[in-house]
This record gives sequence, structure tokens and C-alpha cells, in this order.
Amino acid sequence: TNFTNWTSGNEKINSFIQERQLKINKYDDTVLEWIPYNQFNEIKKTGNTDLITVYSAIWKDGPLYKEAFQALYGISQNPDTGDYIFVQNYIINLVNWISENEKIDDIIHKRQLRINGYYYNDIVFEWISYNQFNEIKETSKNDFITVYSAIWKDGPLFYDKHYENYARDLNKEIVLKCFHNSQESIDSLINEANKYLRKNEGFHALYGISQNPDTGDYIFVQNNHLWTSGNEKINDFIQKRQLKIKNYDDTVLEWIPYNQLNEIKETGKNGLITVYSAIWKNGPLHYNFTCNKYTRDSNKEVALKCLHNSQESVDSLINKAEKYPTKHKAFQVLYGISQNPDTGDYILVLIWTSGNDKVDDFIQERQLKINDYNDVVFEWIPYSQFDNIKEIGKGGFSTVYSAEWKNGPLEYDVDIEIYNRNPNRVIALRYLHNSQSITDKFLNEVKEYSINKSTTGRQPFGNRAHDYGLALDICKGIRPEISEPEAPRYYTDLMKKCWDLDKNNRSNILEVDESITSFHELYGEDFFTVENEEIEIQFREAEEYRRANLSSTENYQIVTHPQAIYRFRLLNPFTEDLPKYDDDYNS
Repeated sequence: TNFTNWTSGNEKINSFIQERQLKINKYDDTVLEWIPYNQFNEIKKTGNTDLITVYSAIWKDGPLYKEAFQALYGISQNPDTGDYIFVQNYIINLVNWISENEKIDDIIHKRQLRINGYYYNDIVFEWISYNQFNEIKETSKNDFITVYSAIWKDGPLFYDKHYENYARDLNKEIVLKCFHNSQESIDSLINEANKYLRKNEGFHALYGISQNPDTGDYIFVQNNHLWTSGNEKINDFIQKRQLKIKNYDDTVLEWIPYNQLNEIKETGKNGLITVYSAIWKNGPLHYNFTCNKYTRDSNKEVALKCLHNSQESVDSLINKAEKYPTKHKAFQVLYGISQNPDTGDYILVLIWTSGNDKVDDFIQERQLKINDYNDVVFEWIPYSQFDNIKEIGKGGFSTVYSAEWKNGPLEYDVDIEIYNRNPNRVIALRYLHNSQSITDKFLNEVKEYSINKSTTGRQPFGNRAHDYGLALDICKGIRPEISEPEAPRYYTDLMKKCWDLDKNNRSNILEVDESITSFHELYGEDFFTVENEEIEIQFREAEEYRRANLSSTENYQIVTHPQAIYRFRLLNPFTEDLPKYDDDYNS
């Protein structure tokens, strides 16, 4: 290329331009050059400050350059005034990013320069004149921040793939986050701005900075604002969680005003916690792929875990909140934090809670171990979910009832790849008397139940189709495999008795309860203490074997037959055509 155009008449400028041109080693590098002023036509003033005037113009020859978002094509000079001129691309009106504060202009300019190509997902960060905002309405306020909703007339820049150019999303509904007295601490304002992602993929998008001309307060112009708790630590925790949102499956943790919660009913209580059910009017945010934006699941049933006197230990509250998963697909989700205005107690708004930390931790631990869609989803079930409760037996330390579970258990639907519930499921309820005062013993009892209902740690009949042939074989006496070393003989004998081919040999629910109760009278620190020495030996040997082989059992991989289905369904299609056997076995 002939670079004879760069003769500015100023040695320093010539040297700078030549140095930049000599550094060109890629085809998409910008060719910086001296541009004679007579190359410009249709020069029109578009904006000015005390130090700078901005014009639009047509450059007759045009640049030697592959397009970038923000490019400096060259330098020119007005022959009448002698003012030097930067010739830049006209993707945005450059006067918009002139705030008259050097530090703010610098961060805006740097953010724009990092858009070094048409990366369609980059946020175009800019200075936004306050007169661009209409319909400004205050939505929330604390000592440090006032939040407004508004309409941004021009709207943010986005890359239009159809026209292969940047365009504006006109009359965009946005949020104005006004920082009180922020003009006194520009560094703090810039540090806050740097926390936001530069990509549109996050939940929060910071479009730019503005300033209220009456107060001088600086303003963040962003797409969302959800948190104003009145407590700086809680605000900071919620904001950090929101700024980490990078995937549409991430839970949007938020501050939830107490007046958003209706139909509040106490469901449980202990010394430090009261649990309520409630309806959250607006409901949680989730990404709607149909309209490509976040929408709310309104009138969502939630659980409220009210932590008594938690206002006295906000650090403890935040530590509890940090334990919860961040994904919507998790079975336990923390939607946000609220506060009872009458008591001042903080509230964790959850998808469920038992009100007992040990029970909640245990359930969550079991859910985190789910690694197969056929695994049982172990969960906390509110008592209000049970209808038609009828006592069917009583003995020992427990009473057994039959009931209907309104929502029913969670089952994975392979076709639509989502968990659904099997409603109005008939189940058995085993009441453990006084178990609220012996939580550790109660949880040890629960641990006896496998997550996949098998002493082998594997799904029963996983190597074959669950069809007519299996139904027929079960009627003929085939049973799941039992790993003898992993369970005490007394336990496996009871299991075999329960599925005996002769129904008269099978134990009923009371006999099962009495048998299990008789296995142990109380729990030691690590294991059972039992009266019968032989039973104690069996349980100890089984536990020692289980612990010795724990890693190999957990890492055991088996290919499950594609027609092995582990979810509730009617068996009529398989059983209606089975042969009508004589009642030889009374089965």
C-alpha cells in the first residue's frame, strides 16, 4: 500500500503514524493514517463539550481496514482552526461517551475498545445522557441507592445479524440504579462497574453510566435490579450470586419483599426456626426460551424458613444461604431471602424445608447422590400433602397408616427429559413415636433404606426388559439378586419372606415393623447395640463389609437395559394376559 497520505506537517504525529503502520502484521489490523481534511464531505455537528466537538462526515476514499466496533482510522486537521481531529468509525454517536469525567470516560473507552470485532454477545458499554430517559418511576430505596424503572428512548446497541450492523433496541425498559453522592467517590463507582460481566450472557447487563443533572449522582443503566434489603452484607451476597449467573439454568437469588408472600401458614416449629408454607405472588425468575427473556412463575408455592433473631447474626444467615445449590434442576432451591417486618427475623424462601437442619442436610445429601434417572428422589413432604389417612396397624415404636399423596413422587420422564410427579399416589406412612427428640436415631433408621431399593446397590432386574416376560417370570418365582455379604442374614430372610410365592408365608406390615424393631433397641455412636448377640454379629459383619467395599460399590457401573423402566405405571397391559393359575400357592 502507498502510505504517502501520511504527511501531517508535524514530526511527532508523523512518527506516531509511521510507528503504528510498521506494526501491522495481520490483515485485520487497522491501518492508521494521516487523512487530508479535504477528504471529508457532508460534515455535520452532532455534539460537543467544553473540550471536544463531534461531527459526522463522509470520508471519500474510506479506510484501509477490516471493520471493528471501535476503530481509530487516522488523524486529520481543520485548516481553518488548526484543531487536530480523530477520525473514527461512526457506530455510535461518540459524544455519548463523553461524561466530562476523565476516569469514567477512560473506563467507557477501554470497555468499547475491547470489542475488537463483531462478537455479537458483547455489551456495548456507553455514556448515556440523562435526557434519554422517560417515564422515570422510583421502585425501591435505601440509604445508599435509589432504584427507578425507566424507558431509554434510543435503547442499547446490539448487533443485527440480518443487516450485519449495529442497531438500537428503541424504547427499552431499563432500570436506573442511582448511587447517592457517588460523584465524591468515582473509584468506588468504577470498581462496582467492573463487577459486571461484559457479555450479554449474564443475568445482569450493565449498559452504561449516566448522571442526574440535578443531584450530580451517577447512575448505572442496567437490565435488571432485584435487591434492596436494607442490609449491606445481604445486598452484597445477593448481588455476587446474581453476577455469577452465566447459564439459563442458574437460580436467580433475590431479595423478596415480605408483602409478596400470601397465604402464610405455620407448618412446623422448634426453638430456633419456624417453618411456613406460602404463595409467592410474583414467583421466581426463570429463563423463557420461547420469548428469549426472563419471566416469572407466578403464584408459586414455597416454604419459608424463619430464623429467629437472625437479624443479630447476618453472617450466620449468609453462611446458611451459601450451602444451597445454584441450579434450578437441583431438588432443593433457595429462591431468595426475605424479612418479617414485625419481628425483624430473616427468612429463607425455599422450594422445601423440614425446619430441622439435620433433616434438611440429610435429605440434600441423599439428593446430591442421585446419578441415575431411575434413582428414588428422596424429599421432604409436607404433612398437608396427605389425604385419606387411615390407621392400618400399630406396634412397638411406630404406627402405620395408609394415605394418598396428593402431588405424588417425582419421576423422570425420559421423553421430555424432565422430572414430573405421579399424583394421588397411595402410600404408607410409618409414624415413629417421639422421633422429633431423637433426630440422629431417626436418620440412622432412614439410612437403612437404599436410594434404589436394592441391597446390591444396583437396580433390580436392570439387565432385562420390564415387559410381559418379566411379569410372568416374577409370577413363577424369580426375584431380584441379593448380595448376601452386604446385608445381615436376618434382614435378607425377612426380605425373602415378604416376597414369598405363597402369600400365606408373607409378613404383613405390622410383622415387618415388629421384626425390624426387634433387630435393635437403640443405636450406638456408629452402629447398633442389640440384645441378641447373633443378630449383632450379623449386622456388624455386614457393616464392615459395606465400609470395606464402599468405593467399589459407588463406582460400580452397569449398563441398564433400555426397556428397564423404574417409574410408577399401570401393569394391566402386562398382567391382564397372564395365565390364570390355580391357587396352589395361595398367591
